[in-house]
Amino acid sequence: MSQYSTSVAARAAMAVKWLFAGVAFAAAAGIAIGTAAIKADNVNRRRELELLHQEVMALEVTFEREKAAWRRAVEPRRLARMWARLDARGGE
Repeated sequence: MSQYSTSVAARAAMAVKWLFAGVAFAAAAGIAIGTAAIKADNVNRRRELELLHQEVMALEVTFEREKAAWRRAVEPRRLARMWARLDARGGE
């Protein structure tokens, strides 16, 4: 009987080892899947940020162009000519 009980104990120990191995494998697989999902999300976020950055840069270029155009529009000589024309027409 002692031989039988040792065999049952050995089988039980082996079953527990396999159970732990299975749980460890499942945990490793879950972590790998989670990591891949996070990386994919990061790629999407980076793409969104890159598009937003490109939009901001385009707006900065447009702003600089508009600023230069406004500076040209409000040059004192140009404003004086506009004032003179308005004055010549009677201040319409």
